[in-house]
Amino acid sequence: MKKIKEIATKWKKVFSIDYRSLAFFRIALAFLILFDLYVRSKELIAHYTDFGVLPRGIFAEKFANKFWVSVHMANGSAVFQTILFLIAAVFAVALLLGYKTKIATIFSWFLLISLQSRNPMVLQGGDIFFRILLFWAMFLPLGTRYSVDEVLRIKDGKEIKEESIFSFGTVGILLQFAFVFIFSALLKTGNEWFPNGTAIYYALSIDQFATGLGKFLLGFPDLLKFLTHYVFYFELLAPLLLFFPFFFGQTRTFVTFLF
Repeated sequence: MKKIKEIATKWKKVFSIDYRSLAFFRIALAFLILFDLYVRSKELIAHYTDFGVLPRGIFAEKFANKFWVSVHMANGSAVFQTILFLIAAVFAVALLLGYKTKIATIFSWFLLISLQSRNPMVLQGGDIFFRILLFWAMFLPLGTRYSVDEVLRIKDGKEIKEESIFSFGTVGILLQFAFVFIFSALLKTGNEWFPNGTAIYYALSIDQFATGLGKFLLGFPDLLKFLTHYVFYFELLAPLLLFFPFFFGQTRTFVTFLF
């Protein structure tokens, strides 16, 4: 029985998350929401109003889904959409500061889902992962450290002295992160990955996405072949090291740095 308890304690630690890490996660999410709103606001009329490429009538005809919920569909005017953007920004700032964190997280997730559901034509894989991260965030105590909520809690004599937390939410977010990379590796099945090793070369050859550094690396095909194989094995194996029960802190820190 003692041995079982020791094993359970060790694995509980593996699936625990430091409150400070959750605080940085909260801050990063908030900045991402604000940046996402800023980028989308530049094409607000074109993408989210009845005067753009996808009026609500065409949306209802081509994309309607009874499981989709979008308050952005309630009105097709630019003024209404601007108000919703501003409300989403207010909740994002509250999330950034850690004020009423749980409420701010829930409404940020709901408004992000609503915004993305309004025009699925302008989404990509990163948007899907973004809303999944916000979903798991609702089950995490993001306001425990470095937040207004923490200050108010200390004033009330309710300071949380534990350094980390183990919960359904911590297990979910860690497995979600690992699965993204593992299944990404398993989907890399073309000859560009094995045996040719030309996948990264082709990726960097797309002018729409390649940076100056990317174009420079095109001159080193042998290096790119090595990196292609490295990416595959790293995505497949590195997430498993996040749950390595020995030298836990050092291993997780090192793997995080590699990611």
